[in-house]
Amino acid sequence: MKKYFLAIVFSAISLCQTNAQNLRGGFGHAYFGTAMNISPEIQNDLSTSSLLGSDLQLNRLGVFGGGGGYGVFGRLLLGGSGLGYRVADATSQGQATLSLGGGFVNLGYIATLRENVMTFPYIGIGGKGMNLRVKNDTDQPFLIGNRSVAPGRELKLNSGGISFEAGYAVKVFTFFLNEPGSRHHGFIVGLQAGTYIFAGLEDWHIESSQDMVPSFSKAYSFSPYIRLTIGGGGFKVLDQN
Repeated sequence: MKKYFLAIVFSAISLCQTNAQNLRGGFGHAYFGTAMNISPEIQNDLSTSSLLGSDLQLNRLGVFGGGGGYGVFGRLLLGGSGLGYRVADATSQGQATLSLGGGFVNLGYIATLRENVMTFPYIGIGGKGMNLRVKNDTDQPFLIGNRSVAPGRELKLNSGGISFEAGYAVKVFTFFLNEPGSRHHGFIVGLQAGTYIFAGLEDWHIESSQDMVPSFSKAYSFSPYIRLTIGGGGFKVLDQN
């Protein structure tokens, strides 16, 4: 899967129209948006009749927020980003809340640059933690691993792993880039569309005791997203093609 992921991204970069000026500078932003959580293994593990039942739907839209920034070196973008993300659902048998958090090292390449618009594809790799909270709303105990979850109580599980992202960004400046040698700065707003992929590298473990839960599949999620970015930056125009 990772080979296909990287092949698609670098193919997109190679097809970009590099009719941009060269820049030096940087920008940062906060962002918020929505993502479609797709985590079939977690969904299946929790949907058994002895836990939350088949009505559970964690494969659903969730909200997330975070921030990041890039340094700009000609057309190359190098930076980082971080995020927090959450989805939840409940059935007559209980509740489940899935939370993710982590960071990426990001690489991008300016595809087009006009007087006040920049677009670029980007990729990222990093680490991420996944947290799962399961609450028992029945009158019988749940058994998760070696832990019994009494009626009305909840259990928190954790897992860590590696994450990837790829997407495309559009940035609109509140200033206009002019002739080579000029400097500009101000607010920048934008829109990004992409996807996260998280792969757990360890078994789920119980937060309070660190006991492993081998009966649960390793954590995995695939999350297409769209997000709005708000921030600012500054650039020096170096030259023209």
